Amino acid sequence: MNKKEDDLYEQLKDKTFYGGELTAEELSYVLSKIEFFTEKEKAPAELTAYLSILAKTTGSRYRDLIEKYLYSDEPIVSSEALFLLCEIMGLRKEYHKEIKAFMQKGFEDMRTQAIWCAGYYLHYHADVEMVRILLQIVENYRDCDEVREEAYQVLRRGTGCEDEFEDKGIIERIDEGSIDSKVLAAARLLIS
Repeated sequence: MNKKEDDLYEQLKDKTFYGGELTAEELSYVLSKIEFFTEKEKAPAELTAYLSILAKTTGSRYRDLIEKYLYSDEPIVSSEALFLLCEIMGLRKEYHKEIKAFMQKGFEDMRTQAIWCAGYYLHYHADVEMVRILLQIVENYRDCDEVREEAYQVLRRGTGCEDEFEDKGIIERIDEGSIDSKVLAAARLLIS
């Protein structure tokens, strides 16, 4: 990017932070950058940055465009699309199937993002299958520690259990046998 583009990008990021709306010219620029990074440049980090600007400044008006990136070949793009649709646009209920699918497959960051979305979804909606998936993740000792930790925290918050060992990561908890059995028991009750 040149200096002018860098300055415009920073202004657009400021608008997303402070809740501003895009002018017609800025919107056109953002849409052109999304097209550029999708078709020509294949730069996933830049693409997600512009998708984020679009979602945070236009609400759900461009839902269909963001939705096209849910199943991108680039996990970072898919993960960001899910986050934008569920958390920024508030469409968790409409994408609960995708949340469940993303929790079970893909890269760690994608799964962690989906688990985070699941936590907010479960705050408002009952979903036995989603709780079952979270429980399976926590209990799968071969799974990634960060993914398991996020799933455990979602279950803990969702079951209303306090965590006596909150300052420890899941590996330390497992090594010490300190995963709060009340959390897992409460989650099992939810799915029975």
